[in-house]
Amino acid sequence: MARAQIASLEAVRAQREAERQSLADRALQARERAAALAAQLAERQARRAQLASQRERLAAGQTEQTEALVRAEAVAAEKQAIATGLNAQAADARARYDEAEATLNDLAARIAAADAELAATAAQLAEATAAEGKLIARAEVLAQTRAGLGGDDSGLTRLRQAARQNQLAIRAELADIINTPPELDVAITAALGQFLNAILIDEPDAALDLLAGAEGRAAILTPARLRPSPLPLPDQQHPEVLGLASNLVTCSPEHRPIVESLLGRVIIVRARHMAIQVATHLPAGAAAITLDGEIFFANGAIIGGRDSAAATLALAREQRNLPAEIEQARQQRERHERNRDAQDSALRQLRADLATATAGRRDLQIAERAADDARAAAQLDLDRANAQAQLHRDQFSNLQSQLSELETQSSALAAELDGLAASAKEADEAARAAASQTFELTSG
Repeated sequence: MARAQIASLEAVRAQREAERQSLADRALQARERAAALAAQLAERQARRAQLASQRERLAAGQTEQTEALVRAEAVAAEKQAIATGLNAQAADARARYDEAEATLNDLAARIAAADAELAATAAQLAEATAAEGKLIARAEVLAQTRAGLGGDDSGLTRLRQAARQNQLAIRAELADIINTPPELDVAITAALGQFLNAILIDEPDAALDLLAGAEGRAAILTPARLRPSPLPLPDQQHPEVLGLASNLVTCSPEHRPIVESLLGRVIIVRARHMAIQVATHLPAGAAAITLDGEIFFANGAIIGGRDSAAATLALAREQRNLPAEIEQARQQRERHERNRDAQDSALRQLRADLATATAGRRDLQIAERAADDARAAAQLDLDRANAQAQLHRDQFSNLQSQLSELETQSSALAAELDGLAASAKEADEAARAAASQTFELTSG
């Protein structure tokens, strides 16, 4: 019985010892777990403090980068304004250079055109000068030719010399006061006959005295003594009858009586057969003359052949026309000279303008290069400023990313700390509970 009780007590004691040991083990495990959790919590809190310190450092760096970025962007904006202004200046310098280049090209084209125009005018001037010279030379030849028509020993030559020496007052020569159509030169020459080279003098006595003293004869006309008696015009005109010779030539009104006195009784016809027919009906002293210079008198007399003096009227007509032609040629020459002088002056001005424009373009080219160099330097400064600002932006962004990551880590760590704190509390409570149960079991 006693053994049974002892055995029972031993069994109870062993059971309690086992329970105590189990509780002791549990308490130890709880303390160990609580200690481990406390260590983890301490380590996490240290990490949290480290993250907070790092966050403060990054925040300070971010503030510093923000200020640096503001300064860099201000510098970049200033550089941008400078670059924009210099770009505008460079563009303006280039535009002014291009404008100067266009002006030079225009001046070069105008100079080429002016050169060609001046050359053409010079050629026209040379031609006009030559033409004027030929006309003047022709006038001199005509004067000499007409002066020698009467022969060196003729009375006409003597009278002409006297007139040049103011010894005789000659009003004019007959060939100079009448204007004959070229196709009638031969016929009118034949009609005038010995009066072809007649001179007009108001008082013939002085001329007759000069002629009386030497060999040679001359025809003299005194207008006041002439008695014109022109033939009446025929009632019907034949196509081959040209008309009265006096009506077929022109002259000034004051000389009309002279022309009618010499040519008023001569009818001009085209051909011989018509001259014969007309002459038979003419009054005495009248004649019909063909275009070839054949003379058919009313009394039946005929003069044939061609007079060598037929050129007198043509020469006189040419001599009358030459002064106007010479004057026209002179005016044309002077017009070409004025044109040449004006064109030469304009060309000199264009060349002076070209020289000025060339110098101006050279200055503009230098200015354009300087402006372009300044623009390039400003662009380089701007690029550097933009690069510096971008560097600060990148650094700010990097710090922002680090701060975001720290915030994430801090948030995760805070949650972990909360979990560890709860676990540590539970472990601590479990350790105290296990220690209390062990104590109670041991005391009992």
